[in-house]
This record gives sequence, structure tokens and C-alpha cells, in this order.
Amino acid sequence: MLSTSVLPQQSQSRDFPLLRSTPRDSLRITIQDTPKGPVVELTGYLDLATTPMLKAACTEVLRGSTDQRVAADLEHVSFCDCTGMNTLLHIHRLAQKNDGWLRLCGAGATFHKVLRITGLAPMLRCYASAADAFSDRAE
Repeated sequence: MLSTSVLPQQSQSRDFPLLRSTPRDSLRITIQDTPKGPVVELTGYLDLATTPMLKAACTEVLRGSTDQRVAADLEHVSFCDCTGMNTLLHIHRLAQKNDGWLRLCGAGATFHKVLRITGLAPMLRCYASAADAFSDRAE
């Protein structure tokens, strides 16, 4: 007899629809609803043309989140300009208004360097994985 009371929670994912203003094949956003919290997986470019889509996706995720915590997986982001950085900061501040946060994971060395140079590293914390981001209890 199988006990259904101890079944592990499964992650569910869905693609965020491409906004009309977003150039085709420039950014793909997949939202993973994991047992620890929502993870927004980004693939492509974060720039002036794609940040409205990122902002829309994260706003939707935060609206549906009870604790206002979200991780953004940047492992497959191949380019991020200042508009992308500003949008990530905007999303973090939006979450902070409700005692939440945006944490980054999977970012490459160049992205880490830009965060340090711009002074954003203390606000936009980077982790090796989404699980690490959700496990860190620091505010």
C-alpha cells in the first residue's frame, strides 16, 4: 500500500509568453514553480528590447507569491546591458516593498564583475543555484 501523505512536491514549469514588443528569439523566460519558491529562468539577452518582458514575468510571479521571494537563473543569459541591470534592481526593490527579494543564480564571472564594479553586489546577491538562493536566510 502506497502512502500518499509523503509524496515529494514536484516542480512545474511554464514558458512566459513573448510580448509583442520583444524581438523573436532574443529572450526566453521559463517560470519554474519549485517547492522552495519560484525561479525565473532566462535565456538570451537582457537589454532595452527585452526588459519589459522580464519585468512583466517577475511582476506576475511576485503577484502570485505569498512571501515575495523569487530567484532569477541567469546561467543562459549571454548579454546584459545597463537596462537589464536596472530592471533586475527594480524587481528586487518591488519585492522588498513586501519584505521579499530577488536573488540571482547561475551568473557568470563577467556578470559578477559588473555587479561589483557598479556597487550592486550587496543588493543583487548571486548564488551558485536557486536552491542556494532560497536556503540563505540572510535578509
